Amino acid sequence: MEDSTSSNLIKGAFNSRAGLDLLRGPSATVVVGREQPCTWNIPKALLVHHSPFFAKALNGPFTEATTLSVTLPEDEPATFELFLNWLYIGKFSYLGKYPKVEAGDLVKVWALCDKLECFPLQDRVMVALIKKHSDEFLGPSTVAAAYSHSAPGSSLRKFIVAQYMADFASIQGVIGWDRDWNVAASIGDFTSDLIKAQTSRPCERPQNPLDYQDDYLEGEMDQGWANNDD
Repeated sequence: MEDSTSSNLIKGAFNSRAGLDLLRGPSATVVVGREQPCTWNIPKALLVHHSPFFAKALNGPFTEATTLSVTLPEDEPATFELFLNWLYIGKFSYLGKYPKVEAGDLVKVWALCDKLECFPLQDRVMVALIKKHSDEFLGPSTVAAAYSHSAPGSSLRKFIVAQYMADFASIQGVIGWDRDWNVAASIGDFTSDLIKAQTSRPCERPQNPLDYQDDYLEGEMDQGWANNDD
């Protein structure tokens, strides 16, 4: 569970002695991306405070702790910017040059949070993903992105299956659904998970994830802070 000190530090935008302390001391260099990598110099204390991944890398018996440099070649700079936005100002929202959050982008941020062990932000991303699909159907590209960025049994995959079942129950016969279904069904792990979910409760109407969003959270989101997110 996220402690109140951590929450208050970010909500106050470092408007406290403890918050300012996170900006003092040495900075760590974080290089994100492979083909066109971006480099950020971020206070080490700030990274370590909010990410066990960075704490292990920058304080452990690794080269990163000596060089104060961490490379994330598998992630995208735009995705890491969203993490930084939350890190500094306590909001999960796209920066000005990213006016619209797509489902695939949310999936990538969720996966980054999983890697960085930043579960309070991961829960915010999941809530955003659930709310987004309360107004629109889950497309096959989102299914593919989710399954390529998550491990078997993850909360992200559980949400994808639950949402797909809910969508299917409500839009059978809609033009284009058969085509989208064929694309999604080509994802082997997804098909297997979907069959297991359907056979476990064959006579029950699929549940809307919006009504059961806590089932897909790590339980570390301060609900009082959620309204600060865009």
